[in-house]
Amino acid sequence: MNKNESDSQQNPEVTESTEHEENDDDNGETMLGEASTDQNALLQALTMLHTELKDFKQGMRRDLDEFKNDVKKVLKDDLAEFKGEVLQELQSQNANIAEAQTRIADVESACLEMKETLLAVVKENT
Repeated sequence: MNKNESDSQQNPEVTESTEHEENDDDNGETMLGEASTDQNALLQALTMLHTELKDFKQGMRRDLDEFKNDVKKVLKDDLAEFKGEVLQELQSQNANIAEAQTRIADVESACLEMKETLLAVVKENT
């Protein structure tokens, strides 16, 4: 028998303390391994979150660009339609103005004829 075996047979406390020391060493290594695993998991989670945020940002930019283009198209179409309506109304107003000018010219010429006729009647009666 060697000295450790004889000590452990004679003194069970020595065996327990030696086992605790060995367990403590194992626990220290295990804790370091767990900490390293936790750090790796955290690093992976942060990397994945970064990638997801980057993808989300790119997706939002694409969506906003698409939305902007849709809004531009709708506004352009609406403005073109409004422009057409305004031009049609202007043409209608121009036609009405031309008709009014013709009527005014007719009334002016009729008034001149009536004035001349009245002047002729007044001269005959005087």
